[in-house]
Amino acid sequence: MARPYVETLHDRYLDQARPRIADLLRKGTAVPFDELAIAAMQIPMVSEQDTRDILVGARDSGGVEFQGLGPKQRKPQWRKGHRVRSTSTLS
Repeated sequence: MARPYVETLHDRYLDQARPRIADLLRKGTAVPFDELAIAAMQIPMVSEQDTRDILVGARDSGGVEFQGLGPKQRKPQWRKGHRVRSTSTLS
């Protein structure tokens, strides 16, 4: 069965968001999650949750680490001062 057009379009936009996020993380310093989310959300159909999902995937593969999360927090949140730092090359 063919995938709905909207899902295909969303995936295409996510493919544009990933390098934008990676470029910001290449600064070498910890980048605020809010800044990453705002940059990604400039692309149509990309949400804050999409940004979080991209970063969690990168964390799980060892590409980034989260900073400033509370003891029970596992993902960065909007307006909480959480930061993301690259630990390797992202694609």
